[in-house]
Amino acid sequence: MIRSKELAGPPLLISAPHRRADRLTGALTLRLFNELGAAAAAWNSVHRRAGESNCEGTTDLARLRRNPFTAFSLAFAAAYPKGRVVQIHGFDPDRRVSTAGRNADLILSSGSETATPAVRAIARCVRDDLPDWQVAVFPNDVRELGARKNAQGRQLRATGFHGFVHVELAYHFRVQLMENEELRGRFGNCLEAGL
Repeated sequence: MIRSKELAGPPLLISAPHRRADRLTGALTLRLFNELGAAAAAWNSVHRRAGESNCEGTTDLARLRRNPFTAFSLAFAAAYPKGRVVQIHGFDPDRRVSTAGRNADLILSSGSETATPAVRAIARCVRDDLPDWQVAVFPNDVRELGARKNAQGRQLRATGFHGFVHVELAYHFRVQLMENEELRGRFGNCLEAGL
């Protein structure tokens, strides 16, 4: 989904590449897009594991280098070079190997070994405005779920775009964000932090 530049609010592309596998991420992305007036939103149309049983390879858009999802992200970055591409993912804290990962409600990364200004701004905002939720930043606080193989993050960085933010949300936090409009609004405002 794309809003015209005249109607768009913040220069955000909010996307959910695993909306069926990562429960509630598709619905949350749609609500954030609508409520923030974000410039664009995107979702996958096929389950991330659909290709594993039907054909060779994967249908995980966050892993595939060439697909419409990546092309859309690149086109957004070209239209909004100072904007932000936010990918919403879901994780299970019980499956994390580190204490920091198990204790986190959300994990933020840039998809690289550096926490970019965009990642740091969002983390700072969430810590200040949502102090009841535990934020971990890769690689500073946690060494898991850093999205280093994320296809969109890699392609965007290769073009010189530094506004990619990978957001991992624990299921209990996704539920709260869906149920609590005020919490969702505060979280959505943090996605804009530093823009």
